[in-house]
Amino acid sequence: MPNSIFNNKNIAFFNPRQDFATNPSLLCLTEEFIKHNAHVDVYMPGLYMRGCGRYPPLEGNISQYPFPRKLEFWAGEVGKTLSNWKWYFVHSSWKAERILKEKKYDLVFGIDSEGIIAAYQYASRNRVPIVYICYEIIFRDELLRRSDYKEKDSEIKASQRADMVIIQDKWRAKLLADENNLDEQQFIYLPVSPRSSSTIQRTNYLRKRFNIPNGKIVVLHSGSFEDWTYAEELIDSVPKWPEKVVLVIHTRYSPVKKHKYISRIQENNFENIILSTEPLYRQAYEQMVASADIGLVLYKKRPVFKSLQKNIETIGFSSGKFSYYMKYGLPVIAAGGGTYHELLKEYHFGISLNSFDEMPEALSKVISCYQKHSDEAKRLFSEKLAFDLYWPATSRKLAHLLRSRNHRIAW
Repeated sequence: MPNSIFNNKNIAFFNPRQDFATNPSLLCLTEEFIKHNAHVDVYMPGLYMRGCGRYPPLEGNISQYPFPRKLEFWAGEVGKTLSNWKWYFVHSSWKAERILKEKKYDLVFGIDSEGIIAAYQYASRNRVPIVYICYEIIFRDELLRRSDYKEKDSEIKASQRADMVIIQDKWRAKLLADENNLDEQQFIYLPVSPRSSSTIQRTNYLRKRFNIPNGKIVVLHSGSFEDWTYAEELIDSVPKWPEKVVLVIHTRYSPVKKHKYISRIQENNFENIILSTEPLYRQAYEQMVASADIGLVLYKKRPVFKSLQKNIETIGFSSGKFSYYMKYGLPVIAAGGGTYHELLKEYHFGISLNSFDEMPEALSKVISCYQKHSDEAKRLFSEKLAFDLYWPATSRKLAHLLRSRNHRIAW
């Protein structure tokens, strides 16, 4: 692919959440575009909104605009309708609509359900290529609300019009293809993962920041700290852990909203639990991961929530923290879903729990075979996860879309 294919191209990402700067594959994509002189805009909600936790802002030469949620006078339910009005008027979706009328993009990306719907609305008016990036698969048979059914119908329609679908792996591709009636020939794999580095070095980030003694083994739980990531079970388990092990919980946290598990830790002053609640830029985040010894990847199905059922049961390569752990050679203790059971047959990067009661014993087993698990983690990253493995095929397909723009058939 000639490096000039993205030169002076205008590219937009429609992301309905605030987490763009914490997604390594999105950051790597935008870096590649900017490296080749493309202009990148991201449409997403504003940062640090009340009750939504905290995220690091975007870095680099990227422009951010409000997410364009379409105004609906009736969204199917009172609560959904009021939320829609709030987003439109308070969080400036109306401004995004005005901006989009003036913008001329060569390529647009829609992220997840709301993102592909918004991207399709723009692409269908302007006849530009559209790419669906699916990180959360929503299943119709798991929905409860009328508004969710309506959104699912719109997502299916938009995804079927996409010129290309980015999914993390073969397991999730099969689920999405069956659910949305898509042709897997449209799919290209891109795990949620950072790029590889020429040198991987350990750091003292966590030990220095929290004054952790050198003799301690640091176990890291990174990301959401909720019921569905075994927060309660993890807190209850720590007193049974080997004495030399300390748990660091790194999570986004909104001080204006009480968090039951964060508050429990703060109020009880657990000796072997350390809280890290400040959002980190990617470089600092990688330094943090590189200073831990063991990583936790814990997922539990929650039947009430549409993205916490089959979507996390087959987590596949959609866990960014898992990829970061593998990159830095952190053995992993996993719970939930069959992906890690299957991967462990080929890569012995740690242990997958059958029951959470096994956690203390699993820690002892990982510690006793630490170097083997660490080496296998790095091997898995270099053979299956690194962004660099997937960018050549992805860039060729994107280049084809850009070259064929002038020959597109009318929608």
